[in-house]
Amino acid sequence: MVWQKLRYKLTAGRAEYLWLFAVICLAVLPHITRVPVWITGLFILLALWKILVDDPSRKPRFMGQLVRLAIAGIIITGTLVTYGTLTGRDAGISLLIMLTGMKFLETRSQRDFYITAYIGMFLLLTEFLYSQSILIAVYMLVVVVLFVGTLITHNDNNGSRNTGERLRTAGAMIIQSLPLMLILFVLFPRLPGPIWGLPRDAHAGLTGIDDEMEPGSVSRLINSDDIAFRVKFDAAVPKQSLLYWRGPVLVQTDGVKWFPDKPGPFNTQVTVAGNPVSYTVTLEPTDHDWLYALEMPDKAPTGGKLAKDLQLKMPGPIHNRIRYTLTSYTDYKITTDDTDALANALQLPAGYHPRAVALGKSWRAQGLNDSQIVNTALRMFHEQDFYYTTTPPPMLRDVVDQFLFESRRGFCEHYAAAFTILMRAAGIPARIVTGYQGGSVNPVDGYLVVRQRDAHAWTEVWLPGRGWTRVDPTAAVAP
Repeated sequence: MVWQKLRYKLTAGRAEYLWLFAVICLAVLPHITRVPVWITGLFILLALWKILVDDPSRKPRFMGQLVRLAIAGIIITGTLVTYGTLTGRDAGISLLIMLTGMKFLETRSQRDFYITAYIGMFLLLTEFLYSQSILIAVYMLVVVVLFVGTLITHNDNNGSRNTGERLRTAGAMIIQSLPLMLILFVLFPRLPGPIWGLPRDAHAGLTGIDDEMEPGSVSRLINSDDIAFRVKFDAAVPKQSLLYWRGPVLVQTDGVKWFPDKPGPFNTQVTVAGNPVSYTVTLEPTDHDWLYALEMPDKAPTGGKLAKDLQLKMPGPIHNRIRYTLTSYTDYKITTDDTDALANALQLPAGYHPRAVALGKSWRAQGLNDSQIVNTALRMFHEQDFYYTTTPPPMLRDVVDQFLFESRRGFCEHYAAAFTILMRAAGIPARIVTGYQGGSVNPVDGYLVVRQRDAHAWTEVWLPGRGWTRVDPTAAVAP
């Protein structure tokens, strides 16, 4: 029975439907591992219904329309139940897959066929929201050639061309379109961020610093050449050792992850010295609400504000490239009378890091003052067998204790977290600052380019008479 249906489609001159079914399946294929099984199953069921049951030569009956409306209701309800929304990258693509199957099911006229093919091409394009590798690009190019071949098949009413001729014609058309593509690539305006502004996970593909830190959260960016932001200085670029770009400040910890402190009133005083450094930052979209600034900015840009931890905040997430101008001082002193903030910077998670806590307490028991304790920890990292590596061994138990007393191999987040715990155990308020360090100057335009691979984490400790003082424990191992 199935073979007879297939033979009917072919002998009746409707082979183009089989072509269209095949190429749409190829467009859906890369998404199969990302979408729930019921979505893929329903798509295949709808497509097979068109191939094996539906007859395009007959007008749809009223009951058929009711069935289609019922299926559409099931699709929308299922998407809402699965994702809790109909928008966003994952939910939107899942909905598009199923609605593509619905459109294929109701395809009867030439116009319907073209629309279904174009929707299939758009569905294929959505794979770039997940991966932009060379392998995926080659795969998508092959499928596009097959889509063009499908349109050729649809217009080959007398069947004068065989499959090979249709594919060769499709390939030739793609090659002929390359000059126009290159012209549009050069001349067409670039749009920052996605073409459409979907909420929630529309910017889920963006990488960069997060407002939480755990082992691996910073080191995973080390191989990324994506640009985080560009900086144009009004005068000379400061020394590399001064280029600390301040981002989220992390105070709370559960023993594994680090989180920002609770928002509070601005009780921080910054005393600056030396010459100001003026510059303009062009920040790429981040989907977060903070800006990056050279430590230490004197004030927030227009529309922003300085939080109590001197992090620059904006009213909402940054979905488009923005530009802002700041003035910073690399010689500064941070003081505060916020006793709650200092108390929070002494918090130690119950049941975690017993060996590290014991070591920090032992330094205090020796009668060392705060500065001496800081130097003792840095000397330990420098003189003992600690190594800086972007691929530290897995640490499945207590990460800080395993790093300090077993592996002694880690990335900046390991050194910053371990140093902060040691300081807190010794009674010194400490917190982690994440952001970027350094950057490379473009010799053509003079811009300092900061990439994701420049992501970094360091520590601030509270020292009597000096206030919050930056200490970079990673520099003791890898300057």
